[in-house]
Amino acid sequence: ALVAANPQVRRYLLLRGAQPRFSAEQEASFARIFLPLGEPFTDGRLVCLNQPLNLPVSPSSASHWAICADAPELPGLLSPQWRECLEKGSVPVHLGDWNVPEWLPQGCYIDARGCAGEPEINARCNAEVGAAAAVLQAFFTDRRSYPHSIECWIVALTAAIAGDAAAVRGSVPLLSVIIPTYNHGRFLRQAVSSVLEQGLEDIEILVLDNASTDGTPEIMRAYADEPRVRYLRNLRNVGPSYNVLNGIQLARGRYLSMLMADDFYNPGYLSRLLPRLLQKPEAVVGYTAIRWVNEQGEALAAPRHPGYRNDDYDGGRNEVAELLIHDNYIPPSAALIQRAPFLQVWRRDPRLNGAGDWLSMLQVAEKHPDFIFLSEPGVTYRAHSAQLSTEFYSSNAPLADHIRLVEGVFERNAQGKLRGRERDVAAHLRRRLALYPDELESPLGV
Repeated sequence: ALVAANPQVRRYLLLRGAQPRFSAEQEASFARIFLPLGEPFTDGRLVCLNQPLNLPVSPSSASHWAICADAPELPGLLSPQWRECLEKGSVPVHLGDWNVPEWLPQGCYIDARGCAGEPEINARCNAEVGAAAAVLQAFFTDRRSYPHSIECWIVALTAAIAGDAAAVRGSVPLLSVIIPTYNHGRFLRQAVSSVLEQGLEDIEILVLDNASTDGTPEIMRAYADEPRVRYLRNLRNVGPSYNVLNGIQLARGRYLSMLMADDFYNPGYLSRLLPRLLQKPEAVVGYTAIRWVNEQGEALAAPRHPGYRNDDYDGGRNEVAELLIHDNYIPPSAALIQRAPFLQVWRRDPRLNGAGDWLSMLQVAEKHPDFIFLSEPGVTYRAHSAQLSTEFYSSNAPLADHIRLVEGVFERNAQGKLRGRERDVAAHLRRRLALYPDELESPLGV
């Protein structure tokens, strides 16, 4: 009652179930309500709540199991019986039909529903427990489990509350620069300094350290007294995608920038591009051309991307079609994005292998077509052997993602953006397929 009577106190409610059991009037008394279901990266009102990851599951012969009673539960949530099993290092054994969260992998429990009695149950358990324990261990120690972990939930919950607090206080910065990094300590100082040297005070710089094993923490200590810089280190490596997504959740700025730790801003980049965006609020994305250097910082004579125009432009281009004709010519480090409209239209696709930035630009262009482009390079990209894109382009992943992106335009009913350019889009897809002759008769090629 004291809390409710104090207008200076913000109240938050975390529900354990999916359905609220209170009236609209009661709901209105809370600043935010968090539900334990939903996609944690697309809806600030929904926060996934699941289990910790440090489970004592082992694939050794000492693994054991526990019999679970029939326990239907909410989709996506572990039942009390499952939680108890995993906390004790047990492999669940099903004797009846009950819920298994859809995010758990196949083969992670023993299905004994058809067994005729205890001897047969024990025989099946002895035969299958090692394999099931191995599946569980592999999953819970792998980055696939991160979206369902307590770590992810804590980030989502604290980010939502921090965002609400920033909005109430009116302390939203103009720009959030997200710098995801993993073992790029040798480049990180130049990346952070290049942002600070832009001269913008109304800015936050979020350095997301994905459990680096190099000297990254020591390098970031130099910025401990810089109020514009926040350093956040993951307890474990959650993979590059989720590290970036955490940064997007934590960012509070009106605009977003995703600067890779091995890249850096060129002098005057923000002072040239940011005012153009502020003058045209309907423009959600602004970007520039890029220049290239090698690992030592020496200039490279890289060809200009065919998707770049020769001159600056301010809207008037069919970005959806052009992005599918030329590949993604808007690299993350070279773009400034208006955060609120971006979050309204952006939906991640977990089926993609490495084209999430390409997808996000397509989704924005479908709803907010007027982009701003400056032909003078605003950002420098560094080419080196440790880049994540090296592994991506050495597989058939670019082809699979390209097909998925074209299909996505139709799934979102945005195919009208391709009218008159269908042949060009198809021709580019055929050119990519020609790079993978082994796939011509595969499901991808067909």
